[in-house]
Amino acid sequence: MVMNIAAAPHDATLHNLGWPRLLAALGERLHSAPGHAAMAGLAPLPDAGAVRTASLKARSCCAMPMAS
Repeated sequence: MVMNIAAAPHDATLHNLGWPRLLAALGERLHSAPGHAAMAGLAPLPDAGAVRTASLKARSCCAMPMAS
């Protein structure tokens, strides 16, 4: 499942940045319907601050021990 780039507000920019390729690559790594649904709703973050916040959240999740 890939985001409909034509419906995005800055479709040419998203295409030039490779957003469709990024979503396609992410989709290849997902193995569940909920994961695909979450990926379909992804949009680029609005600014550098949002990117930093998301990055910190991702790093903290990666640092969490996996349940066995």
